[in-house]
Amino acid sequence: MQKKIIALAVASALAVPAVAMAEATVYGQMNMAYEVVDNGANTAGVGTASDSTNNVSSNKSRLGFKGTEDLGNGMNLMWQMEGQVNGDTGANTLFNRNTFVALSNDYGTALWGRHDTPYKKASGKSNVFKDTIADNRTIMGGGAHEARLSDLAAYFSPDFSGFNFAVAYVGQTDNGLGATGSTVASATSIAANYARDNYTISVANQSFSQKDKLVAANKGDNTATKLAGSYSMDALTVALVYEMLSNDIGGTKTEGDNVYISAKYMVTDKGAVKLGYTTAGETKTGGATNNGSGASQVALGYSHMLADNTSVYAVYTSVDNDTTATYGLGQRGSTAGLAAANAGEDPNAFAVGMRMSF
Repeated sequence: MQKKIIALAVASALAVPAVAMAEATVYGQMNMAYEVVDNGANTAGVGTASDSTNNVSSNKSRLGFKGTEDLGNGMNLMWQMEGQVNGDTGANTLFNRNTFVALSNDYGTALWGRHDTPYKKASGKSNVFKDTIADNRTIMGGGAHEARLSDLAAYFSPDFSGFNFAVAYVGQTDNGLGATGSTVASATSIAANYARDNYTISVANQSFSQKDKLVAANKGDNTATKLAGSYSMDALTVALVYEMLSNDIGGTKTEGDNVYISAKYMVTDKGAVKLGYTTAGETKTGGATNNGSGASQVALGYSHMLADNTSVYAVYTSVDNDTTATYGLGQRGSTAGLAAANAGEDPNAFAVGMRMSF
């Protein structure tokens, strides 16, 4: 009898928090691929011995929890906690992806936490090989701008007949922007987007500003500006992104521009052929052209929907580096290493994978 009373008391104690807790939705994605990657070494007789790998890679697999609370008078509290899942190694990271709290009403959404910037989101849907070995972000964004940021405060407007805008700011704190010691950094990111019928247009700008309390020369801005658009006609969707980069941190300005073109054609109601082409123009430092600093990336693939939430895909991609360029193959969020190349070498990869969302 005493054991039953104790068990009932424990159950009652456990039930109290459950009643008070907000209802949470569990969601996630598993994106696993078998990849054959060649870093391009020994191409044209340069570099060291070739380095090819064969491995299973977990490309931005994730697990998250989210929920919404009605606060009354049209106001809602939203929250999300999302982390990376490394399905190939089991070395998972809790809540390193979009993790935030937000307030939302008819006038828009105010958000605080860690989140994709408006700049990153402005052209995300144009990237037809997103979260694969063929991701265009090995070139686009200059490495730093196609990222999510910590310590971020953001506002996302409601939709005005197809138009919306977003503004985000990261203050001068321990924000993960690369500043250390006496150096502090901040970031601003803005984007304006318009979607109507079968086309979209986005304009975005993002800037990292750095200053040093002790070293006057250790300051400046790393800025990116882009224009993105897409157009759909029947089974075909094409997209174009043009990006300008400028970095004068340290006193000497380096400038460059990138272009991305993609196409997606639905050969059946479940299968799509995809093509992506990215190019990095030669950069300029202090107004002088850095000869041989350009590169291009081409990607070709096919994806097929097995169910509403499950697809399989195959993709081939290669990077063509000019004589002094060292672009590798980006695997954002992947547990496999990058296919890093020596100057002038041309990495390539082939992958077969499956993506399942829940």
